[in-house]
Amino acid sequence: MNYIIGKYIENISITNINQFAQKNNIFLTENEQNIFLNLIKNHYQDILQGNDKKYIAYLQNNLNEETFKKVMELYNLYKGKYQSYL
Repeated sequence: MNYIIGKYIENISITNINQFAQKNNIFLTENEQNIFLNLIKNHYQDILQGNDKKYIAYLQNNLNEETFKKVMELYNLYKGKYQSYL
């Protein structure tokens, strides 16, 4: 499964991130889009292994409060839904 995720992440773009966010009623600034792109491209393996605390703290410090709240709700939803596949 990690191979499939890795291949998908190789091709992910700011446009993909922004479209996914907007579909979930999250509107990101350009800086926030870049934050997510960097986290996804460079730290997804660490996050998938459950080492997400420092990244969550980073997001909390770099996103506005409402965006952070919405992102965490979405993250927890998908984490719960797909954790058994990882």
